[in-house]
Amino acid sequence: MPDAEYLGFLAALLVVASFFFQNAVLGRVVCVVGAVLWIAYGILVGSASIAVFNAVLVFIQFVRLVRLHRGRNAMPIDGKFKVSVLKQ
Repeated sequence: MPDAEYLGFLAALLVVASFFFQNAVLGRVVCVVGAVLWIAYGILVGSASIAVFNAVLVFIQFVRLVRLHRGRNAMPIDGKFKVSVLKQ
């Protein structure tokens, strides 16, 4: 098996494992590490779609980590989204 495949398996393992963390920050950090490994894998195997998709994922996770750090939940705990409408 080529070395790149081991990198891909490790990246997949980390991204999947990130869903099982009770701590939202730790889970997102593990997901970012996995996504960065996916970017490296995509570059090694010449797959732009893998590299670009995971770069977007890193950006999204970074934004959510910043929001968590600032004290705003990236997603409501009860799973219900509140939609605010601007009044004119």
